[in-house]
Amino acid sequence: MTFVCTGNICRSPMAEKVFAAHLREAGLGDAVRVSSAGIDGWHVGDGADPRTVAELDAHGYESEHEANQVGPDHLAADLI
Repeated sequence: MTFVCTGNICRSPMAEKVFAAHLREAGLGDAVRVSSAGIDGWHVGDGADPRTVAELDAHGYESEHEANQVGPDHLAADLI
């Protein structure tokens, strides 16, 4: 599953981290590959927006992230 937003620094990385955590809690962490990407390359290599990091941290989710632009691996996902 790939989550996509514009720059891959706010919405899609938050969705990726939250969804991946719920999969792990359900014992499915190894069964589903979760990723995120942006449709534009403005922020490639950047970390998540500080507001995203703050919200993820506040709710106990992993917040480490490096922005990516949509590529072939993302498009090969079963769900986008």
